[in-house]
Amino acid sequence: MPALKTARFSQQFLAAALKVQAAPRTEREALVQQPSLVAYYLLGHAIELALKSYLLVRGLSPNDLRRWAYGHKLDVLLAECRRRGFGIAVKLTPPELKLIQHFSEIYAGKELEYQFGGTRALPQYADLVSLTERLSEGVFEYAKRKHKANRSVNADVQGCLAASRAFSCVKNSKE
Repeated sequence: MPALKTARFSQQFLAAALKVQAAPRTEREALVQQPSLVAYYLLGHAIELALKSYLLVRGLSPNDLRRWAYGHKLDVLLAECRRRGFGIAVKLTPPELKLIQHFSEIYAGKELEYQFGGTRALPQYADLVSLTERLSEGVFEYAKRKHKANRSVNADVQGCLAASRAFSCVKNSKE
């Protein structure tokens, strides 16, 4: 199932970000920690994949997600997720919604991949890690539940088809 695989990729990008730069454990550590644009990029990609995974579970196709309307725009992806009942998987707080909005501009603008000059305030790394962990885990668990439910329904349908064929065979042999 593409949604479950995409959710797993989200978790892998999160793990990679934490290998590049660990989340600070104290406020002092957060103040002295030099930001790694690579770690921020990896977190952005983890968020993007988590949101796209949710949309796949909710019925969008991979081709739908390739459309320019979504692209790498975290805010647009999140808006579509919320339109499709995202609170089922993860309930975001108003500060988390603002964090995604702010970070979306940086991530979608490719400012983490290319140095254009100028400066932009990055969100606090610890806040972004915490948000990404909640999104990635919440969507993964939701995708896993949906995958199991779909497998159960498919097994029921296969069982009904097999029973129907058996009944048909018995009926035909009596005629």
